[in-house]
Amino acid sequence: TQVADATASFTYSKVFTRKNMDKNETISETEAALYDRQIRLWGVEAQKRMREAKVLICGLRGTTVELCKNLVLAGISVTIQESSVVKAEDLGTQFFLREEDIGKNLAEASKARIQELNPLVEVTIMVKDLTDLGPTDISKFDYLCACATSSIKTLMSLNSMCRENSTHFFCADSFGMYGYLFLDLGESYTYIETKVESSSEGSDSESKKVQRERTLKFVPLEDALTTKWTSLPSKKRKRVPSAYFTLRTLYELQKLESPNERENIKMLLEKLLDQEELTPSQSLFDLDSVVDSAKVACKGAEINPVCAIMGGIVGQEILKAISRKDKPLQNFFFFDGVASCGTVRALPPKSFVSSA
Repeated sequence: TQVADATASFTYSKVFTRKNMDKNETISETEAALYDRQIRLWGVEAQKRMREAKVLICGLRGTTVELCKNLVLAGISVTIQESSVVKAEDLGTQFFLREEDIGKNLAEASKARIQELNPLVEVTIMVKDLTDLGPTDISKFDYLCACATSSIKTLMSLNSMCRENSTHFFCADSFGMYGYLFLDLGESYTYIETKVESSSEGSDSESKKVQRERTLKFVPLEDALTTKWTSLPSKKRKRVPSAYFTLRTLYELQKLESPNERENIKMLLEKLLDQEELTPSQSLFDLDSVVDSAKVACKGAEINPVCAIMGGIVGQEILKAISRKDKPLQNFFFFDGVASCGTVRALPPKSFVSSA
């Protein structure tokens, strides 16, 4: 079989830490044993790409802690940017922390326990404020995932720097029972699509896997968040995810300076709907539930199961981007924990081009 052939080509060597690894060598015996299942799924070359990938995770929250765990277990080295210190409330969703860590830097307090998950990867820390990251910092990485609790203006700036340096950009977060993920994989992202095709001659039929190269175009976060929902066909307009409007509401709230205005979330949301020429009945969501979720998001509340789901989805998309296998999400994923469902939306829809 293909797996057996790949296994037979391994150059076995006793490699037990990432630091003694030569990037040019083939999969080691230790790696083959540890990553056996995913090598069977993605192949040796994809696993080598994972080993060589440079990933920056900006900010440690419930979702990005889950992401760290998923990437490290998959064999991907990560750098964690964090300037905040551990607070008592962080212990609720961050399972790498202990009470004695309160007052320490979040990333430094988590590093040793994250590293214990997989000695074959490197876990490094960047103690630097997110707003201080510049193009030189971004250029060192292939993939960047930012925790979306940062201001959306900061996220847009990060996204812009990622585009300038050909760094794939992800931002994600959860707030109460809701969560979202945004992807920007650049102007021209290429992946391999695998399909099973059947052919028949007479009474005989045969199935074979066919691989084709596909190209997608992504847009920056600023373009996606300023999309007029009225630009969508009427059928799609009726399926507006409530988490999208929560995100848009947060974006508008961050522009305001007056605390009194910030408290009046409902009025702001009604104004936003009016600008979009929509009513709650047209978008099939409850106005009060969006207001409640926006209030929860403003307070930074997290729920463990939602963080686990979002961390899994983000990890899956980064693994797909690294392996170049399977079509990535385009370009928003919204999770609604109340309805127990996820929704994928391309915004703006006309910007996405797929070609053979």
